[in-house]
Order: sequence, then structure tokens, then C-alpha cells
Amino acid sequence: MNPKNFAVILNYPLFKSPIFLKNIKNAKTK
Repeated sequence: MNPKNFAVILNYPLFKSPIFLKNIKNAKTK
């Protein structure tokens, strides 16, 4: 996972959204 993208995710307003968390999981598996 790209550290830059991770920083964006941490600052993302929908960070706690279930759909968004699901997207994070998908990103980590790639």
C-alpha cells in the first residue's frame, strides 16, 4: 500500500464508514 494514499485515508472524513473500511481492506489485499 502506498504511504501517501494511507495518509489520505487517515485524513478522510468517511474513515469510519463501513463501506470505506471495506475499500481499505480491498486496497491492502492488492
